Amino acid sequence: MIYYVDDEDVPGLPWSPARVLTDLFDEIDRMSAVVGARGKLPYIGMIRDMAYPFIGIDDDGVFHWIAIERNIEVGHRQTADRGEILYWALEDTTSVLASNWKLEHPRRGQEQRVTGWIRQFDLLYKLNPAWAQRCRQELADTLGDVPDAGIPPLPGPV
Repeated sequence: MIYYVDDEDVPGLPWSPARVLTDLFDEIDRMSAVVGARGKLPYIGMIRDMAYPFIGIDDDGVFHWIAIERNIEVGHRQTADRGEILYWALEDTTSVLASNWKLEHPRRGQEQRVTGWIRQFDLLYKLNPAWAQRCRQELADTLGDVPDAGIPPLPGPV
């Protein structure tokens, strides 16, 4: 069974799903404040449609990252690694921020996707340089051999 932040005490569990998720959400919120997204995270504390991701935890302490669109599950990842769920949450958050930012800050001669990637890498780098590297590598793996994909380099140390 998957529990959410409203599930306080669950009979038979020696730990509180609500407490674990609240602690996780507090950490995500603190980290998101670094990139200007405090309080803008749709997956904290609620299940939403429209493919917004949300987080639950099961009896074994495995986190579930779930997205539902029109009452159909369209995405579901699982991990017992707290660092992994943090990455998923902040990668998603920075992607949304970068998508909005690229529309408001177009750069002459630069494709919007590249502008967005630059912004996302910069935001992730502020949180954890290894996350920026991982995001860039995942993008390169997704695009594969696409000629002139335009994946920008990572930002340097500030």
